[in-house]
This record gives sequence, C-alpha cells and structure tokens, in this order.
Amino acid sequence: MNEARERLVKDALARLESRYMVVSVVAKRANQLARHPESQGAGWAINQALKELLDDKIKYEVPAEEKVPKKGRASRSGK
Repeated sequence: MNEARERLVKDALARLESRYMVVSVVAKRANQLARHPESQGAGWAINQALKELLDDKIKYEVPAEEKVPKKGRASRSGK
C-alpha cells in the first residue's frame, strides 16, 4: 500500500472508528467507480472512494445495535 492510501485509510478509520464500516462503504463505492467508463483501475477507485468518504460525499448509515437474547437455560415463568 502506498503512503497516500495509508494516510487515507488512517483518516477514514479515525472518522468512522469501525474497520467494518470503512471497508463496507469504501468497497461499495469503489465497485461503482471501477465500473465507470472513465475509471483508471481498482487502485484509483479505492483512493477515490476513500477521498469521497473523508469529504462526506458518501451517504451511509451506521446500523443500530440489536439486542441478542442471552443463551442459556429458559426461565420457568413461561410454564
């Protein structure tokens, strides 16, 4: 990875604080950019997607945490 992309990734991680969200958002946008007729390749598309993310040009929604029921013995109150 080149220095410019490393800086973009570090800045994106500092903003979103979730590697999963950075990868998910950037991958989706980079895929769109890579299919564009004026695309300059996958590396260019990833860099552009990272720049757009940092410039708040990409809309995304952070999913709300779901409550997962605890595993274990069922209570007897339901009988």
